Amino acid sequence: MINIILAGNLGDKKLLKTLNKILPFYHSVASDSSAGFSFPDSPDILLLNCSHIVNVSAPNSIIIFKESFSSKNKLGNISGCYAVAPSENNFALSVLSGKGLSSVTCGLSEKDTVTFSSFTDNSAVVSLQRELLNLFGTPIFPCDITVKFSSPPDRFSLLAACTALLLTTKFPPSSISV
Repeated sequence: MINIILAGNLGDKKLLKTLNKILPFYHSVASDSSAGFSFPDSPDILLLNCSHIVNVSAPNSIIIFKESFSSKNKLGNISGCYAVAPSENNFALSVLSGKGLSSVTCGLSEKDTVTFSSFTDNSAVVSLQRELLNLFGTPIFPCDITVKFSSPPDRFSLLAACTALLLTTKFPPSSISV
């Protein structure tokens, strides 16, 4: 099972909602949602929304630092997992520095690993700008994912959800709908 831990304010549910829209098309997902805790038999992914993380040492885990992650959130020892962070959250980036984790930044800068190459009222193109290894050790080469939606989702949530999809699938999709 793959653990995806969302670190930040518990009331910030934008990322959780976006992940719950995208991931079930590719994985069985156990998640806390507005309808209660959904737990299918033998889920591929466990989504955890946390304000404090004591210790994480799991090779099949991804910690996604939400935009709301701040000094109010406690973070203990983390190792052996991926970290995904918004490039605009300097506190999250400072916490990650020196931890030796495989990290992916998401944002609107050309320095970010995952960014948008376009964003309109009903679609976006999410772009992986550098090669990375997914959780299975398979290289994922720079690519684009076209995302269609009826109303524009939160931008960081969409970037982070697409990053989670890239890290948890052996063959990333070229297009998805939210």
